[in-house]
Amino acid sequence: MSADLSAATSTTSQKETTDPLESVTAPTVTALDRKPLILPPRKPKIGKDGQPKKQPSYTSLLRLSSYVKQYTWRFVAMFIFAGVSVGATIVIPLITRAVIDGPIASRDYSGLYALGALAMALGVVEAILMFYRRWIVAKATLGVEYDIRIDLYAKLQRLPMRFHDRWESGQLLSRMMS
Repeated sequence: MSADLSAATSTTSQKETTDPLESVTAPTVTALDRKPLILPPRKPKIGKDGQPKKQPSYTSLLRLSSYVKQYTWRFVAMFIFAGVSVGATIVIPLITRAVIDGPIASRDYSGLYALGALAMALGVVEAILMFYRRWIVAKATLGVEYDIRIDLYAKLQRLPMRFHDRWESGQLLSRMMS
């Protein structure tokens, strides 16, 4: 077994000596190296009295738009699935009305089975669409949450040590989680 190890090391050492550029590796880029996605807060407008005007409460939500942009297609797909699902939900009572007015009134059991199967199929389609809508929204919201947490972690890593000396780690964790 020692002969195998020595043979493997001798071949790698030959490669290192023959091609010095292979030993140079590219620097790895981590989440700490990227620019945060959150937009900076807007400067407050000054009123006639010289005091800053109170900003509407939705302005802080608008700052998160840069995080949501990456997942726009998921939110669009969610609205499409929701619309089709609502359409299926609306059609089911119409089929029920057709069942009552048609096959039940005329005692046509073959028509009753066909309309019943159609209602069941629409119910299954509605359930599948609801599942996919929830799955897509969950992936998008978890992605936004992940990006925010990565940026928050990167910010905490860049802060000076005296900041971490002033704050207890439990306090920082509590604020981060909430």
